[in-house]
Amino acid sequence: MAYGSTLIRSQAAPLGITAPGLSFVPVRDGLWRVTTPAGAILGHIERSESGAEHGQRFTARALLSDGVHYSGLGEFGDAQTAAECFR
Repeated sequence: MAYGSTLIRSQAAPLGITAPGLSFVPVRDGLWRVTTPAGAILGHIERSESGAEHGQRFTARALLSDGVHYSGLGEFGDAQTAAECFR
């Protein structure tokens, strides 16, 4: 008997940027997992609305070596700059 995959795939939009050595996997609307091409999880990039004054902001968080906790890397005005934190 064959079993279908129970993996739930996100319908969220892609991040829309590229960075050598990094992949961006949509988790949900406004949140992307940052991975290596081999699949190792490096952290997340999250989009937020900071009001009319600042527009969209992108927060980068690195996954710590314990695999559970995160460390904030910063908040940026564009996704490309947030992604550069992981290189």
